[in-house]
Amino acid sequence: MVAALNAQKIVDKVPSSQRDQAAVQAAFNQWHAESGRPLCQISMMLAYTVNH
Repeated sequence: MVAALNAQKIVDKVPSSQRDQAAVQAAFNQWHAESGRPLCQISMMLAYTVNH
């Protein structure tokens, strides 16, 4: 998940600070507002964007 968030330029490391956690939450809230999808689906789709 961190790799996907990094690719989207949301965070550049594990979001451990309150600022980073707020940035992640804001991104998820925006994606939810734009798509209407539940957060769990957004999380899954984000995870699928990372190639391992």
